Formats: sequence, structure tokens, C-alpha cells
Amino acid sequence: MMKLVLWLLSIGLSTGVFGAEALRLDAGPDSVPPVSGWERLGAKQIYEPGQNKLGWEKVWGNGYGDSKSGNVTESAIAAEQPGTDGTLIVELPNGVYYVTVQVGCPVPTEGRTGQCVEINGKSVLPPPGVGAWGKMFKKRLPAVVDNGKMRIRFFTAGNEPTQRLYLLAVEISPAATPVEEEQIRAEWKQVGSLETGEKIKPLPRE
Repeated sequence: MMKLVLWLLSIGLSTGVFGAEALRLDAGPDSVPPVSGWERLGAKQIYEPGQNKLGWEKVWGNGYGDSKSGNVTESAIAAEQPGTDGTLIVELPNGVYYVTVQVGCPVPTEGRTGQCVEINGKSVLPPPGVGAWGKMFKKRLPAVVDNGKMRIRFFTAGNEPTQRLYLLAVEISPAATPVEEEQIRAEWKQVGSLETGEKIKPLPRE
């Protein structure tokens, strides 16, 4: 947790500081050490205001695997039932961020589909989501924080047997440059919400 505190200090010293390192969260069992350079995001790690800076709103799954190979895809938090959702709360300085999520099960005999993500009420990875048999998906998503907290909600598009959450890792990166900050804000404006049913219209990248 000390690593998290130092990271928060590095991005919160003043407004307009760019290029801070990403916060890298390796999802998995609470008792298993994370990959080097990452922080463990445990399945039972509950957010408690005033006690910690990040955690789950509620327990939604179990931790599996280990990180002995040095690869974050070797451990995960997985839901036992379809249709489950889980919200990760992170206290952050107001600003703009890229959130990179790794979801889906890389085991060939396992199918995980309909993996979706909502950040601060906006559906940044909307239904039908991503997923397949034996595949992991890595998605970079825009996020804007204006109340000191980022709420990342993982959910599935339906209740089919394969529509069970499977989370491998989360990376939260502050904008690296003013140009990137402008890009993130532009992407964020185009993001719809679950209430309106709007979809993201990806901007072309240079």
C-alpha cells in the first residue's frame, strides 16, 4: 500500500504535472504477492474511506492463480456466477487518466464473453463488450475524475453461462502531456452512458 501512497503523492503535488508513472494493479488472491512493479488487487480487498485509498465496493469474486511467472495474466479475480458486477473505487486527484484493463480468460478451455466496463457512470466499454474462448483482451479507456474518486465498474452484457467476469489487471495512467490530456477529454466527451444507451465513437489516433 505504501507504493500506492507514493504514487498518489507523485501525481497530486500540483495541477498540470504530466508523465507520472502508472498505477499497476495485479488482480488475484489477497495472500499471493503481485508481479514485480505491480500492486496486488485482492479479491477481498474492500474500500474503506479513511482507512485505505482503493478497494472493491463489495466482494464479487474469488482470486485464482499466482504471479510466479512474472506475468499478470497468471492470476485473476473471477466471478462464479454470470451477471455479476464489481466496482473498484480509487481515490485520485482530479484530472484525466487512461485506464487500461485486461479481462478475459487465457485458458483455451474457458470461455468468458460480454466483459464490459463503466467509469464514473459512463460506459467506456459498452455492451456487447469483449470476450471469447481462451482469449485475453487489453483495452485502454478514457477517464476523467472531478470529485476525488474513480469508480471502475466491471459488469457483463448478459446472464449467459460464459458471461462471467474475469479480471486480470488494471493500470491507471495520468495524462503524459497536454496533448494527451486534450485527447482523453475529447474521447471522454464522446462516451455514452448506460442510461442513454449511447455508444463510444472512437477517435482516430495519429
